[in-house]
Amino acid sequence: MTACRICGSASYLRLQLREMMFGLRDEFEYIRCSDCGCMQIAEYINDMTRYYPNDYHKPVDVHQLFAASQQPALLRLAQREIERYFTDLPVNTESRILDVGCGAGRLVGVLLALGYHRVTGVDPLVTSAFVGQSGLPLLSGELQDIEGEWDVIMMHHVFEHLREPRRVLAKANSLLAPSGVCLIRIPIIATAWDLYGANWVQADAPRHLYLHTEASFRLLVAGCGFNIAYLRYDSTEFQFWGSEQYCQGIPLKAPESYAVCPEKSLFTATQIAEFVRRAHALNQLRKGDQVAVCLSH
Repeated sequence: MTACRICGSASYLRLQLREMMFGLRDEFEYIRCSDCGCMQIAEYINDMTRYYPNDYHKPVDVHQLFAASQQPALLRLAQREIERYFTDLPVNTESRILDVGCGAGRLVGVLLALGYHRVTGVDPLVTSAFVGQSGLPLLSGELQDIEGEWDVIMMHHVFEHLREPRRVLAKANSLLAPSGVCLIRIPIIATAWDLYGANWVQADAPRHLYLHTEASFRLLVAGCGFNIAYLRYDSTEFQFWGSEQYCQGIPLKAPESYAVCPEKSLFTATQIAEFVRRAHALNQLRKGDQVAVCLSH
């Protein structure tokens, strides 16, 4: 590539990032734009099968989801999680909700269990066979395949995986009801990148094709006819323990990873608590490593 795909600048730095979720350690060239700050893969990979294996999405048990929803304690946990996503959104149980990049449909199932009965998920990695087995309202495909009108279109850590962000935003805009909103949650380049560089866990090469700064994301959505209703930092302790593991050469899916077995990991409960505190502090300073953005017409 010869220029930034977001702002068109020909001034950029070249970087090498490696695959570490599965510990493949394949290396990929990225560029970091000197103007808008966006980091993006230099060349798209035609066949991503190696980096999205069949077990990339955790399986979902619909019966367990609905059984869990009947337990008051678990229901309260699910409600708090949903409220975190839906804070200040014009959404209720009658809203037409589309979850783009829904994976195995876990969030779709939880929403249904909580009474949001007009929710649908779409994901290109979901097979027709799985859709039939799950019993969930899932579609195998991409946003470009969707029609109709929606009150809420959600992309939870999906947007950074997409090759054509402008085309996706334009399609989302065309599908939204007049008062509809698009909720996008993405990693953001900030303090964690400054601390860890190529070992930042949310760089996630080569799956993350675009890693935005707040400035580059604002520039992108403004050019696609959207207004930003709000932009909130919602990073977690993952930015620290995941990146610290990568510094030690420990993949996210390794047996000794905190994600797989906390008891075998590098970290004590005290350290994890400190990571939580630091993540909260960075969010307050607007320097965390991920954001939730609500877009409106």
